[in-house]
Amino acid sequence: MTTKPRSRASTRPARPRIRLEDFELGRQLGDATDAVLGGTWPAAPRHFGYPLLTQHLDGFKNSLYVLAGASRMGKTTFSLQLAYQSLRDNPDTHALYVSLDQPARELNVRLAAMAGEAPVDYVVRPDPLLEEKYDRKRQAGIRAVSELKERLTIIDETHGGLSLDDLSSLVEQKRQAFDGPLLVFLDPIYKLRVPGVLDFTQRMDWLSQELKTLAMSKNVAIVGTTRLAHGAGKRRPTLEDLEEQAALLYEAQVILLLYCDYFNNADTTFLEWEWGTDDLMVPIFELQVGKNKMGAFSGRLYYRFYNSFSKFRECPQVENENYDRMLKNLQRKDPEHEGGEETVVQRFEVID
Repeated sequence: MTTKPRSRASTRPARPRIRLEDFELGRQLGDATDAVLGGTWPAAPRHFGYPLLTQHLDGFKNSLYVLAGASRMGKTTFSLQLAYQSLRDNPDTHALYVSLDQPARELNVRLAAMAGEAPVDYVVRPDPLLEEKYDRKRQAGIRAVSELKERLTIIDETHGGLSLDDLSSLVEQKRQAFDGPLLVFLDPIYKLRVPGVLDFTQRMDWLSQELKTLAMSKNVAIVGTTRLAHGAGKRRPTLEDLEEQAALLYEAQVILLLYCDYFNNADTTFLEWEWGTDDLMVPIFELQVGKNKMGAFSGRLYYRFYNSFSKFRECPQVENENYDRMLKNLQRKDPEHEGGEETVVQRFEVID
């Protein structure tokens, strides 16, 4: 009995999923040169829309970024503004904003308000008595957001809860149509569904690893928000407040901690008065760079928050230096002052 010869197809090795040539040193050095010369994504990062934040973190790359803060500390507004400003300042960039907390219609209103600097209430319900004062700003904000309709997609839970597989599918759908700079905002990370995993810490471990892999493999920047431990909002936060989400500490390239002292202390010095405006009292928010694998900076940046039109404005360098001195003076006078470097970090149960 003769043996039937094997077909050519059966002896041909399968195409490997991971190819050595994808990791050639020459290609990697070329990417590094592109970054210096302002080349292509992802070697060349994209502007945050905040000059000082971009200067210290070098802009968006295909990495995992985490914005953390206590409950009601402005994480959604800050991340939404990052999305808007990044698209405004980078015309070649697209973004997916995945909201697991608020419906898309509410976020669209806030976008129009911050873009036109018109009061949120007026954007929703225009008052004829205030038309002369605000309508031009309202229309400008709506136009600014409308101009992004081809580059910004806001995804909420209209079709039910979202899983990591759903997020990966959305990114893949976008990648089939667009291969340029893509930013993915996830608000918040911990509400992504993980079937069969009920323990919060295990879920965050798995999500952190998978989100980092998704960012690298699909060449997207992923910005995720998360809450800190119970009680973290009563003082300046530290990285220890993420101990129940420890995987984020390892997997994220950048971790930002958002805090506002005015929420805890009405007599705080971190408050500015702007007479003759809709926001008479303007609180100063602190954005601490808790982890930065993009560079050496690990200090604080400061932002004025205008509640009427839901917008942060980055303080210029001279004001940042002044606020840093103010905080150091407070810590020098009272070593136990909240936010001091030697404050004992307590352990709290993480909010799920």
